[in-house]
Amino acid sequence: MDGIKIFIVTLMSGLIAHLQPVHSAMIALLFIFSADMLCGIVTDLVVKKKNFNTGKILLSFFYVAIYLVILSSVYIVGVKMGDVNQALFVDKFITYVFIYFYVANIFKNLRVLLPNNKPISFLDYVFHLEILKRIPSLSDWLEKQKEQKQIEEDEKVNS
Repeated sequence: MDGIKIFIVTLMSGLIAHLQPVHSAMIALLFIFSADMLCGIVTDLVVKKKNFNTGKILLSFFYVAIYLVILSSVYIVGVKMGDVNQALFVDKFITYVFIYFYVANIFKNLRVLLPNNKPISFLDYVFHLEILKRIPSLSDWLEKQKEQKQIEEDEKVNS
């Protein structure tokens, strides 16, 4: 049994050492993820009067695990293909995309939690407005997502 533990620790240590260049991106996203999860839990418990939902928390951890696997995979493939700088650039882009959606959710939860807080409302408005103006493809994608959600809701009503 001790041999298996030593093997696993050695394997994990090697992986962590190999992923050191993307360590900062992982820590940054884990910080934002933690803030989002905390805001979501507080909003559900205080405002929406929902019970603590373990399934929702596990799903959140699953999403973060997906991010970590994507980030690690891109970096490892980039290293093996000899494109370390490009892999780091792609990892940075992926991290910013994930952070954008987590921060958007944080603002949404804070607006629900603190509905009369003008600075939060203003920051939420500016955050969404400025990002959408600078990245038109994001605006188009969000609009398509909204249309798809409406189609799915219409199908549920008609069923």
